Amino acid sequence: MSISPIPDHHYQRFLWVILAITSPLIFCQWHKLQSPHSRWENTSNNARPSHSAQPEPWTFHIDINIATAIDFELLENIGPALASRIIETRKTLPNQRFNTPDELLQVKGIGDKTLEKLRPYLICN
Repeated sequence: MSISPIPDHHYQRFLWVILAITSPLIFCQWHKLQSPHSRWENTSNNARPSHSAQPEPWTFHIDINIATAIDFELLENIGPALASRIIETRKTLPNQRFNTPDELLQVKGIGDKTLEKLRPYLICN
């Protein structure tokens, strides 16, 4: 039993039918294909925000008892030297742990103002 090949004119007809069906669909929906985010704009509260909306600021917390120097450097006003001093101070504490974020005041270079700026990002577990 041999299978006979499909003539070329059948392929051409098939392609023309596909083209005839998809072309109007693509033409009518082209503006949506250009900006897919537009379908979410001006809809319910659960919708995706538009690109013009201001994104919510990303917040994070650092556990001062397990944070590395690189973790501390993520915080504003903490450079490599101060991050190293925090780690060194932590090593000198009993059980090598801070009990509260207020104990960061023992670190040279961290005062009341700096601690208050850092406090929203610090946890002490």
